[in-house]
Amino acid sequence: MRGSHRGNHPSNTIHGLVIRALVCVVAAAAAALAPRQAAAQAGAPWVGFLGPGGGHIEVADAPALNPTAAITIEAWVNLLDTGGWGGGCPGIVGKGYVESYWLGICSGYPRFYTQGSGSAVDAGFALPVGAWNHLAVTYDGATVKFYINGGLASSTATGGGPLTTSTKPLMIGSDPDWLPTMKGYVDELRIWNVARSGSAIAAAMNTPITSPQAGLVAVWSMDGSPDATVGGFHGTIVGDVTFSSTVTPPSCPFAYFIPTSGHLPGVAPTQWRTYVSILNNQSSPASVTMFLLKRDHDNSSPASVFGTVLPHSTLEGQDVVLSLFGESNLAAALKVCSDTPVLVSSRTYNQSPTGTYGQGVPGFPANQAIADGGTAYLTGLQENAAARSNLGFVNTSLATVSVTVAYFAVDGTPIGTQVYSLPPQGYIQRTRAFRDVTGVDVAGGFVSITPSGGAIFAYASVIDATTGDPAYYNAE
Repeated sequence: MRGSHRGNHPSNTIHGLVIRALVCVVAAAAAALAPRQAAAQAGAPWVGFLGPGGGHIEVADAPALNPTAAITIEAWVNLLDTGGWGGGCPGIVGKGYVESYWLGICSGYPRFYTQGSGSAVDAGFALPVGAWNHLAVTYDGATVKFYINGGLASSTATGGGPLTTSTKPLMIGSDPDWLPTMKGYVDELRIWNVARSGSAIAAAMNTPITSPQAGLVAVWSMDGSPDATVGGFHGTIVGDVTFSSTVTPPSCPFAYFIPTSGHLPGVAPTQWRTYVSILNNQSSPASVTMFLLKRDHDNSSPASVFGTVLPHSTLEGQDVVLSLFGESNLAAALKVCSDTPVLVSSRTYNQSPTGTYGQGVPGFPANQAIADGGTAYLTGLQENAAARSNLGFVNTSLATVSVTVAYFAVDGTPIGTQVYSLPPQGYIQRTRAFRDVTGVDVAGGFVSITPSGGAIFAYASVIDATTGDPAYYNAE
């Protein structure tokens, strides 16, 4: 029955990276991380299925839309939830699941029908909510393969045989035999009459296709029209369908912020790296998405990676800024969204020839941020030959936030006040922060922190000048 619960789950994965005790990088997995995030959010429009009326795009039947020997369907997808509109198992694209092929989401997992009823194959991963991901499925007459962001995620041998056909229209966002509509966005939908390789999918997923290619049936770029960019299969809008380049803020039921992370050199000879652990102590899998909030950037549309954390298990990643996001000289905060409560922790450490030392940084639930207009404090600070104090601030909102920081000596004597501006989901760190208000050494001091316009996290990292050993303090 469509919508039935999945059975076994695979090993924990994040975006083509297999993760058990440590992260093992699969070749080429990092190639599809950040580029599409930037292009999708800032580039041409996409189609949105956002209304409870069950809108979709309908394309008249044609022989070319009924490949039989093999098929590849690929698209950029941004789900706002996995339930869709009008019932479970919303469709992304379908030719009639009772008779032919259908690609959609069931219980959070991509599902593909090749030969109508009884031919369903589920992917080995849950598609995360609230982030752009490239989803592809191939069938060569014997095996169904799912790819996420260019990486092979699961492969399932079937009973074999050709795809079956249907004279019903092709529906984008729904299906002729199953009307629930997806809730979210689709961009650059492609249908091929060949089973493309993973390398071919990864190589082309970030570049729009605007001209015919061998095996290509059609491309719907969704750039303001339901018509095919390639193939000539023009669509008709039915119901509530919109074309836009603005994404409705996604659902993030449980959000956590790691205020600082990085892969970059510090004051010589330090080399900073970050390890992250996500614990799921629930009895069902947790679908998580990690967002990279770059330092000194507007992070309205951050790069993201996804993962599934098995029940009573951890998902762990070493040097995540490099291994998951491909950044080799970057400081960043991290945001983790989960569909169920999890425990998030991290360690940012110096990678030295004789070992490591560093600071543990928790993943704080979003509701523990300093509220708009509230005041929190950081103590135990100093700025002199013995130690330096760095202050960091993370904006949890999609609006610009001003942060007023008042600096004091240990006896309460005011030293100065500074106002910092944080862009949407912005992260900044002030190195030797007391130097923003005084050139005199501070043997001991503290600061008060008051945000205006949104909630923030604030921290201090007090670093021993001789060893480079840091101590982390969270504002309270």
